Amino acid sequence: MKELFRKILFVKSTLYLYPYSITNLDEDLKRIFEANYFNNSTALRGKIIGENQFSLWEKWNFFRGRKSQDALAYFSGSKFIQNNKTYIIGTIYPHPFTVLGFYLTCIIFLLSLLQQNDTGFSLGNIDILLPIGSIGVALISIILYFRWSIQTKVEIELDITKTHHNKS
Repeated sequence: MKELFRKILFVKSTLYLYPYSITNLDEDLKRIFEANYFNNSTALRGKIIGENQFSLWEKWNFFRGRKSQDALAYFSGSKFIQNNKTYIIGTIYPHPFTVLGFYLTCIIFLLSLLQQNDTGFSLGNIDILLPIGSIGVALISIILYFRWSIQTKVEIELDITKTHHNKS
């Protein structure tokens, strides 16, 4: 059931292997967290959520990414050590308003497609379907692009690799 909700909400979870020690990971994260906003050494911003949890997001999307709620997708990571190897469970969340907007446009599209008139059901008006369909395609493209973008930037920035125990 959890997997179904993750797929519906476009959430992606992956297990990563960090090639160095957890101390090095803490230093990498500290470098990202403390970097000035206009510092070009990193394209990410972030914050510590809990003892072994952190959140990362892009500095620039369509908006300034000063806070995680400004980002169109963000990476939530949990770090742990097993068999002297450092692992990160990374979960990528798209912005909830984008996901909500996508599903609302899908509902509006379907309702306008099957609108009822005096003579029964008919296919909807193209003047309504084309803009609503275009908005839906744009929103799904934004969701998938920024989910891929934050994943790629975090993988490059932290030099992490996916393990064979991945969950999507």
